[in-house]
Parts: sequence; C-alpha cells; structure tokens
Amino acid sequence: EWLAERWQKQQPGLPDFAALLRAGRLLLLLDGLNEMPHRDRADYGERVALWQLFVQDAPPGNTLLFSCRSLDYSVPLGSGLAPVRQVQVEPLTPGQIQQFLTLYLAEEGTAVWTALNEDPRQLTLFATPYFLWLLVDHKLQTGELLTSRTALLTGFVRRTLRREIEGQRPLFNPGPLLTTNDRQQVVHNRWATPTSLPHQGALIAKLEALAFAMQDGRAADEAGQVRIPEETAHGLLNHALAEDIVDAGIQLNVLDKDLTRLEITYLHQLLQEYFAARVLAGQPEPGRVQVGDQTYRTKAI
Repeated sequence: EWLAERWQKQQPGLPDFAALLRAGRLLLLLDGLNEMPHRDRADYGERVALWQLFVQDAPPGNTLLFSCRSLDYSVPLGSGLAPVRQVQVEPLTPGQIQQFLTLYLAEEGTAVWTALNEDPRQLTLFATPYFLWLLVDHKLQTGELLTSRTALLTGFVRRTLRREIEGQRPLFNPGPLLTTNDRQQVVHNRWATPTSLPHQGALIAKLEALAFAMQDGRAADEAGQVRIPEETAHGLLNHALAEDIVDAGIQLNVLDKDLTRLEITYLHQLLQEYFAARVLAGQPEPGRVQVGDQTYRTKAI
C-alpha cells in the first residue's frame, strides 16, 4: 500500500502499480530498510516481517532487490516459502576509485587520487563506496582535502553521527549513549580539537575501549582485524547497554556483525586501529614498545 501510494504520487502518468505487480513486471530496488523508523527491536522485527510477507506474496516475474549495510534484516526476510538469495557487493578496484573521483570532482579528482594512491591501506578503505563518498562529499562541501588518516576517520565518525542524529534514530536520542551536549556538538560541528568526538555519553568511549581490547588481545602474528563472539564484545564493553552500543556502532558503519557466526568486528582495520589509538593518545603506555634497554617493533595501533 505504501509503495502504491508513493508510485501514484510520484509517477501518476505510468500504469497502475498494482497492475504491474500482478503482471510480474516490476523491478523494485529497496535500500536501507535497516533505517526504517521504529520504536524498539520488537517493532523493528514486526516491520521486517511485513516485508517478508510482501516477498512471499509477490507474483512470479517481479524482482525484489534489498540492499543494506549488514545482515540485520536480510536474514529474517527469507522464509521457506520464498528464500532470499544473498550476495555481497565487491569492493571498488583502484581504477573504479579513480573514475569515481574524476566523475565527482572533475580536475580536482586527480590530486585526490594521487594522495590516496600513496597509501595502499587508504585504497583498501576507500574501496568501500560509502567511505569514498564521505571523502568526496567533504571535499565538495568544504574544498578541503583531508590527507591525514586521523582527520579523515574523525570526519567520518562526526558525519555518520550527524546523519543518525538528524535521522532521529532511537539509539542516538539524548540518553546514556549520547547526551544533549554531545548531540549539539555533532549537529553544530563544534569541537575543542581537530580530533575531538563527543565524550559525555558512553558511546564513543566504549567503542574506543572495545577496539583497544580487541587490538590488545590478539597474538603477535595475528592479522590486524579481529573478530570476536558477540557475547565477548558485550563483556568487553562492560555496560548495561552493551547491546545498544554494538547496534549503534553497526548503524554508524563502524562495527559489523556476522549473523552466521554471531561475531563482531570493526568494519575496517583502520577503524579498529583508529579507535584503539584514541585510548593510547589519552593514556600513553611507552612501556609497550620497550623491553629492558632494547626496543622492538610492534604492529602499530
């Protein structure tokens, strides 16, 4: 009913939506259902269940494509009557990144590409279209090229926080995770230092602590990016709202959740290192890189 109403309002000159649906002539691109306004998890589950019924009832011939940042609604969409096949979008290639920058930034895209191409890890980060768009959007709005990873990632966190706050997502309402002052800092972009993030509420401090614990807990020969069971993540967070903190991290594109294994990871290794480094920046531990009179190399945080 909602789709039919929007169809009629936006495209009154096209054939009737219901008629096309019955004829199996629709290709529906449904993006971001994880951002549907909802009161709580139960209400969210009910809304996803309505989409599941829609998938089951859609006549043959129609194609329904759902896209999301995680598996938080793609798994419950499927059913025995109408299985939902899942695919993962591949990262952008370096050539596609360069083309993206050229299309959006014209001649300025060359300088941005040169800066990114100097660091293979940044190419990995910006192979995700979302992060690449944040970089481009900042350049378009401010004219500023953020070449520092710290500045880039701080800007990412601030902008995604603002997106969730202005989108009135329940987890980002005034409360234990983000105070009213935190929200005002984000919305009005007022910061004490170039790397400041809101810290009256628990959200950012807990994301930092989780990243530090994950980084600190891995073996010397273990890959930088760490996956841990969701229950372990809740324990490391050590907060009454640990589940909400994880959910908020996922909505911010900071954390990711593997619903098959029920594991939590930072979406990108650079994000894990960034949040962990914020802990060391506030509480330096030089002893970590020194044994007796000799220093040794560690994997950098």
